[in-house]
Amino acid sequence: MSIAQRRRKPYGGIQMEGPIARWYARTTQDRPDYPITARAIAAQLPDGGDVLEVAPGPGYMAIQLARLGSSYHIAGLDISRSFVRIATENARRAGVEIDFQHGDVTRMPCASNSFDFIVCKAAF
Repeated sequence: MSIAQRRRKPYGGIQMEGPIARWYARTTQDRPDYPITARAIAAQLPDGGDVLEVAPGPGYMAIQLARLGSSYHIAGLDISRSFVRIATENARRAGVEIDFQHGDVTRMPCASNSFDFIVCKAAF
């Protein structure tokens, strides 16, 4: 590993944690594009399809997708610990099972070719 690689800073943009994450979750919960995107993804998935949403934030799109097909395996990977907690709670309240994890997309904790579909709607 080179010195430049070792010194590379993690994500340096606005930190979507705490009050900022809660504000974002409140202000984006009723966006009409979540069900539209979920339906477009579902139309391309096989039964039992595996989906990864990168930067799912509060998890609204993943929840919409989970409501469309109980056979889907849906995971979310977000750099924000606050969003992982918020999304997990939102999925629990919605009665759907989604595996939200904390992590950095540049070092994904999953094997290559693990998913049938990967989506990223908004990553700052």
